[in-house]
Amino acid sequence: MQMLAALFAAATLVVGAAPYASVEISGPPGAELHVDGRPITLFDNAGKVRLQLSAERHRLSVQRNGRVIETREVTFGAGSTIVLKME
Repeated sequence: MQMLAALFAAATLVVGAAPYASVEISGPPGAELHVDGRPITLFDNAGKVRLQLSAERHRLSVQRNGRVIETREVTFGAGSTIVLKME
């Protein structure tokens, strides 16, 4: 997982089918971001993740040390830019 995060640290991750919404999520540095139950990446040292999600409803969860810190269901619109803060 850490290797995946390092590989994509400067890139925007793409999850799901087009069309997309651009998403920036703030959370605890080093915590894992899960989208629809799948681990996607780690929050960087600044506590940021940037990704593109398909324009539909997604379940986002932040996990640290195997424990769920927060879970949220969010509907993303095509072409939208969303900034979320999750702790």
